[in-house]
Amino acid sequence: MNAKTFHDAFANTLSEAEAEREFEATATHDSRNVLRDCMGSDGKIDLDAPHAPLLLIGGEDDQIIPAHLTEKNYKGYTDEASVTEFLPFAGRSHHICNEPGWEEVASAALAFLERHGASAASVPSNFA
Repeated sequence: MNAKTFHDAFANTLSEAEAEREFEATATHDSRNVLRDCMGSDGKIDLDAPHAPLLLIGGEDDQIIPAHLTEKNYKGYTDEASVTEFLPFAGRSHHICNEPGWEEVASAALAFLERHGASAASVPSNFA
């Protein structure tokens, strides 16, 4: 991915200058294969199995994995005894955790953790 593609598809809610800075700071070579290749058979998910609390976050302006696809994944988890939540964020791209307003996303994730049994001691101090 080059800087223009990064801006157009990944960090589309940022200005070109902001996206350029983020591209230089965070982009990895051939990042689309990072998750595909590193997990092997352990990367397969049984959507019907019990699981730890799971929060799926979607950026409504995400060009890579639009929020409606994240919501579809959320609806795929079927174990009734497991906690699964979906939280969309308006005006956010795939670069949701590094774009302006990331604190709102982090606070929502922290609130989810606290609601479902994570103690403040188990959450890294630089997260809150």
